[in-house]
Amino acid sequence: MANPGFFPQRFQGSPMRRELAQRISELTQGFFRGKLRLSPRSVEVGEMGQTLVVTVRGFLTPSERAIMDQPSERQAIEDYYLRLLDQIAPLMRTGVGEAGPVVTFRTLLDLPGDECTFIVTLGKAEEAARVDSP
Repeated sequence: MANPGFFPQRFQGSPMRRELAQRISELTQGFFRGKLRLSPRSVEVGEMGQTLVVTVRGFLTPSERAIMDQPSERQAIEDYYLRLLDQIAPLMRTGVGEAGPVVTFRTLLDLPGDECTFIVTLGKAEEAARVDSP
């Protein structure tokens, strides 16, 4: 879902942040290949403050694209992908590592655009210590 007011910046900061972006990109690509048996055309990781924006493009099969104009079929495909894509959340939580705890995780699916966006909001590392302590 394209939102003209929402422009995440590519990771250009510290080597640790670039390493995080690479790790999240590889994790996402691995999930699509391993779980869905699909190879997305691209996976882009950007950031806006404490929010990671992971955009996956070009993952629909030719047959899915062909039936996308039929509302009932489109709804079935959307339900299918939303169920499957929910399974990436625990991997993302692990993948972000010490960058901070995952506070929120949302999946935005744009089937006509053949695009999926994961919005991952991170907390501060200190917050994770407070949450984990008794």
